[in-house]
Amino acid sequence: MINSKISSSISEFLQTPEILKFSKLFKNLENFRFVGGVVRNLIMGLKVSDYDIATIYKPEEVIEYCKSNNIPCKPTGLAHGTVTVIIDKIPFEITTLRIDIECDGRHATTAYTTSWEEDSSRRDFTINAMYLDFSGNIYDYHNGITDCNNRFVKFIGNPQARIEEDYLRILRLFRFWAIYGSEPIEKQTLDICRETSKYLNIISPERIKNELDKIIASPKFYETISILYEYKILDSLDYFKTIEIPKLSKEKLESPTLHRCYVYYILFHQNDSLLKDFPFSKIEKTTISDFHKFSDQPIEFALYYNGFEFAYATAMIKGDTSLTLQYQHTSTTLPVTNHDLISYGLKGSEISKTKKALEIKWIESKFKISKKSLLESIDN
Repeated sequence: MINSKISSSISEFLQTPEILKFSKLFKNLENFRFVGGVVRNLIMGLKVSDYDIATIYKPEEVIEYCKSNNIPCKPTGLAHGTVTVIIDKIPFEITTLRIDIECDGRHATTAYTTSWEEDSSRRDFTINAMYLDFSGNIYDYHNGITDCNNRFVKFIGNPQARIEEDYLRILRLFRFWAIYGSEPIEKQTLDICRETSKYLNIISPERIKNELDKIIASPKFYETISILYEYKILDSLDYFKTIEIPKLSKEKLESPTLHRCYVYYILFHQNDSLLKDFPFSKIEKTTISDFHKFSDQPIEFALYYNGFEFAYATAMIKGDTSLTLQYQHTSTTLPVTNHDLISYGLKGSEISKTKKALEIKWIESKFKISKKSLLESIDN
């Protein structure tokens, strides 16, 4: 059921400048419909950030039309029937309606269709399979509106069949629940996810990490990871052999990168192959390695070398954030500068060697020893 508030938000959406301009540039608008996240977010009252449009026209027809009408267009995903139209620097991804011919659990062989319902049936979740035309009509073939209103994330049709089409949908289920779900995932679906999770090994680590990153970034990351742990969803993945959910904090760190690295470290830090085999970025590898290095040292070392937030995360690993909170307003900057050491008569490598020794004294004093005392300690 569409209430007046949702109808109003749809009307406002269709009157935005970029949508009005798209409407003027393209003819036969009845053959173009917004799909997926656009419709879902409008119904849920959430911000729309991406414009995905489905059409009966084939990619080459869209490209030819754009060329004839001087509309910027890029063939961004022809293998999936997708071209991207740029209007006022805003991308609109236009994808031809498709049906699945054959699936191997990773990729699907598809064919074009002109049936909106057939296209909707190949999608993953009911909340992602609705269409909105340019007159404000919603086309819902799988009770997606009700599921949006109830914040219920469920597969279209048979969960087993949807998962076997693409085993990454196991993690996508948890990711969408973490972001949009309120009602619990059905027990039958969770059992199927557990039974089929052994096939996650055929999915590339890059795709696995992309889903896990989004789960970790979500408001319900703790609850979601707890379900993954309970149902042993990640156990079959070679690089996730050791999971320690009891040590994970429910607290979310402000820095997305730091929070992500903290969660990965807590869950998998006993697995030495994780850093080598998993597609972490350079900064992620460095941060996780630093957690290894500083978690067994006094918290002051993490605070001095990597700053307050990193030290706070390290204190979370240690299980006592009060270790760091006492330093929240403390300056950890070494009071002795290179200029001081030069004035003291040091030269060349003596400066760096002495400074490192003073840093240890400064840290071990918990940032209390005076500059004078530090300088006096040089002779010793």
